[in-house]
Amino acid sequence: RVIKYTEGKPIMSGEDVKHILKRLNKVMKSKLDEDGEYGPKTAAEVVRFQAKKKLTLDGIVGRKTAEVLGFWWEG
Repeated sequence: RVIKYTEGKPIMSGEDVKHILKRLNKVMKSKLDEDGEYGPKTAAEVVRFQAKKKLTLDGIVGRKTAEVLGFWWEG
């Protein structure tokens, strides 16, 4: 699934989000809570990761961002 943060909408959560948080903490030396919730701090860190990897800067974890983060895409 495509994982993103949209202000004013419920925060996405789950094991896949937890995995994203763990990978960002490892790859980017982030200090995100690994609580399984994709909020504004996570989205901002995804943009930072996307910039470093020269990906589209949208804060969305879709196929390409997921693959570069190092996990299997099931979207």
